[in-house]
Amino acid sequence: MMQAQLPMNLAPTRVVGHPSLRLVSTAPNLVEGRELYSPFGVAVDTSASPSAIYVADTGNNRVLGWRNAVGFNNGASADIVIGQRDFITTTSQGPGTPLSTGLSAPTAVAVDVEGNLYVADAGNNRILRYSRPFAQTDELKIPEMVIGQANYNARNPNPDGAPRANSLALNLGGDIFRTGLIFDANGNLWFSDAGNNRVLRYPADALRRRQNQPAADVVLGQFDFNTNNPNAQADRTNHFAMTAPSGLTFDNVGRLYVCDAHNRVLVYTNPASNRQAQRIMGVVIVPQGVTPPPDVNETTLGRLINNQAAPPESVFFASGTPYVVDTANHRILRFDPFESWPLESITFSPPARLVFGQTTQSDFTSSKPNRGLNEPSNLGFNTPVSAVAAGGDVYVVDTGNHRVLVMPLQDGLLRPATRLLGQAEFYQSAPNYVDGRELYLYNGFGLVGQGAVSDGAGIVVDSRSNPPRLYISDTYNHRVLGYKDARNVRPGDRADLVIGQRDLQRTMVNNPSGLTDQLTDAGLFLPAGLVVDAGGNLYVADAANGRVLRYQRPFEQQTTPLRPDLVLGQTSYFTKFTDATSRTMARPYGLAFTTEGHLLVSDASHNRILFFRKPAGGDFSSGQSAEKVFGQPDFLTIIGSNLPNRMISPHGIAVDSDDRLYVCDTGNNRLLIYDRVTLADTDPFPAFAIPGFSSPHGMFVSATTGEIWVTDTGRGRSLRFPRFDRLVFDVRFDYEIPSPGFPLAVTLDGFGNLLTAESVNRVSMYFPLMLPSNGGNQLSRFAPAVHATLKPVGDYSFGDATLSYEQTPDTPPMPTTLGDIQVVVNDVPAPIQSVSPGQINFLVPQGTPATGTAEVLAVRKSTGQILGTAAMQMSQYAPAFFTVNGEGSGQVLATNQDGTRNSIIERAGRSETLTLFGTGAGKVSGAPPDGAAAAEKTPIAGDLRLLMGTDFVPAENILYFGLAPGMVGVWQIDVKIPDRVPPDPQVPVVCVLNSIPCNQDGTGRRVPTFISVKP
Repeated sequence: MMQAQLPMNLAPTRVVGHPSLRLVSTAPNLVEGRELYSPFGVAVDTSASPSAIYVADTGNNRVLGWRNAVGFNNGASADIVIGQRDFITTTSQGPGTPLSTGLSAPTAVAVDVEGNLYVADAGNNRILRYSRPFAQTDELKIPEMVIGQANYNARNPNPDGAPRANSLALNLGGDIFRTGLIFDANGNLWFSDAGNNRVLRYPADALRRRQNQPAADVVLGQFDFNTNNPNAQADRTNHFAMTAPSGLTFDNVGRLYVCDAHNRVLVYTNPASNRQAQRIMGVVIVPQGVTPPPDVNETTLGRLINNQAAPPESVFFASGTPYVVDTANHRILRFDPFESWPLESITFSPPARLVFGQTTQSDFTSSKPNRGLNEPSNLGFNTPVSAVAAGGDVYVVDTGNHRVLVMPLQDGLLRPATRLLGQAEFYQSAPNYVDGRELYLYNGFGLVGQGAVSDGAGIVVDSRSNPPRLYISDTYNHRVLGYKDARNVRPGDRADLVIGQRDLQRTMVNNPSGLTDQLTDAGLFLPAGLVVDAGGNLYVADAANGRVLRYQRPFEQQTTPLRPDLVLGQTSYFTKFTDATSRTMARPYGLAFTTEGHLLVSDASHNRILFFRKPAGGDFSSGQSAEKVFGQPDFLTIIGSNLPNRMISPHGIAVDSDDRLYVCDTGNNRLLIYDRVTLADTDPFPAFAIPGFSSPHGMFVSATTGEIWVTDTGRGRSLRFPRFDRLVFDVRFDYEIPSPGFPLAVTLDGFGNLLTAESVNRVSMYFPLMLPSNGGNQLSRFAPAVHATLKPVGDYSFGDATLSYEQTPDTPPMPTTLGDIQVVVNDVPAPIQSVSPGQINFLVPQGTPATGTAEVLAVRKSTGQILGTAAMQMSQYAPAFFTVNGEGSGQVLATNQDGTRNSIIERAGRSETLTLFGTGAGKVSGAPPDGAAAAEKTPIAGDLRLLMGTDFVPAENILYFGLAPGMVGVWQIDVKIPDRVPPDPQVPVVCVLNSIPCNQDGTGRRVPTFISVKP
């Protein structure tokens, strides 16, 4: 029976894009301990030998540490992680989370002379101090002091509502402020308290006391510790006031350099006693009548972007020479030493002498990221935020490229980088790590109409191919990934094919141009919906390029990169026109075919659906016109509305076997259904509408069952509705799958199993639910080596075969495949005792952990089809008697002293020996391999007690407790029946192994079991 419209496991059984099923990161791409995501800060610990390096991995809410700052290879894995429990977790930590001492968006790091690490934990409005992290032996690095808060459970900015000498503010509920940490020569800690528009000094004596929430003793930018006024007039020549200070550094004679949000650097010659800056860098004063210089020149720092200041973020020194990290201009400027600057009365701000990161060292007017190249290199920057010089090298935090560059400093010149952290190659620039095992599906929502919209994340399974292919639009990596066998994709698998890039390591927009406005026939720009035609050809909605591309049977292509053979929505592969016509598109998203192979495309920006007719016996042609439009009165109109026959930003679409069109009308929070689109005129009224969704993005209609799946994206769930004929009677959904984030796209594979693309940057796969039970008492306690049973939930079966392992040759041992069925427990094939349409009996492998949850899959071996999934709660012991009826209750399976089976008719006598059989003693020392029979009696260690009637049997009456010779996974108890046991056809009997009874599982369920004793 087709596995559709069945209860499914509410937790995914397989995922793509994450290394494990356990959701520990919502960050884009791969996280395993060597990658970076928008890093902000770097510090080199020169107190160690060799020097160590720490990087504030801001987007991953952690600090990574490398033990050897001078000896690492490109893309090296970090040696320690701070702020998380492991290298794969990236969720925000801190007060109110399971890790109150964890980090949330750390922005700066500093190391004192003793090797202690200070971290500006900006998201939690605090600074944490860690004592010599590399000397700590525990995996979790615990801080020893908090600055800015009274304890580790507090996180509010300015806890009493106003700035104080012992408070700070870095997270005011919006964007996180960048900040700076630096020690002066006397061991005092200086900190840019950006949310309070000030710089604070914490005295060395207070730090040595290690008491929480020490008070600062110096403030810059304010008249006292109780005010936080910004530079109100935005006067860039004001030497006192500052706004949102960030990077800090000292030169070799104790001058303090402070970057602030007015695109400048303030220089204090004696910051401890003089609150007035002596000089200001970055300001050009243009006399009246003089032609202003270019906006970016040798004197300016930062620039305005959308009328918002984008300031320099860091200054560092080498041999007394200042270098300014000019963040928004993607460059580093070298200035003369302070003593050589012209007087302020002559030149208000000093000019830079050299520039690094642009085409030449004298090109002061260029401000292009990555030197204007289509890929990063070892010379350019993209939004560098901080840098530090140490040991003849400069460590540059190249934030926009998610890396740290190590650039040799020779004769005052920054040489090309020789090493890097965060990326494996200099040409890589994606957040976190990219090698084909990862996804980047989500980058936030934009508001359209009454809904919220996101780009991309299409998924499709080509169920007609053998094996079935899986394709995923890896939207923000500008590529489509292909997996050759959708049935066997597992967490951490690398894709087998890539479309839109030259290899799996690149994420370039419009490969190979790297430019958003330079289209190619080999690249993609935010790919969205996917669909496969009857011939196995893949169609891709190349959304931001305003076109739909077709790739002929991608897995049969031999060229790299793959190139399409058809383009719709544009006149060629190299042009982009978004004016509304019958031949052009602005933002294609959803794709669907009619039963005859005609193509429908949702054009989200033009609020319409286009219908392209495939000529009878022919093929589509590049640039062909759409035949009709849905949602607009003609091909020229683009205005959206909530009228019944209008749409706002339609996204996912589908067509059923009767050619009805289903549309996610995302901006109107509804689903529209149109009758037989092949026969419809332009701009028909929908036949049906279902309101009440929240920003629906994706949908799929099964051609086999007619079931309708829709992502109710804003509510974090995927909903199943019955086929169209049933909607007339009841429009309610009949099943719901929750998502840990926002589901963006949905599809079914050829077996009716559900796949969803989620905003947590993974694709999750859901399979039919099975009910596991202990094979003895049929309860829900499990242990290693226990007999267990699987039954389907709902009206489906495991197939037609009924087979026992004894019917196969050379058994025991029990086989791990029986009747083409495998049972896999935590990825280990289990011995199978028997299979039937409604039940599978198997043995839990001995190596299964005795704690936590074990994942169980029933798999058809020949195809890889997952028939069902279940979870077993494991224990060290799960004792259970086998019963005669096989249902876990009633007459215990036992033999009398004369070899007859104990029953109401054949009862055991008092003082006679009775042998009872059971399972669930856990892992037994000396046991044979999984599936093999015990060759001889093997005693089982443990405290066994046996209740018969109303009393426990004396210990001396238990003659043997151990494995049953000749049986697989079965134990036996040989017991001499006490004389005080009453004669009765139903004498209650219960065994208790190490305090665990065999007649209950802790859920409140109990089963009665008995033996028969004759008068």
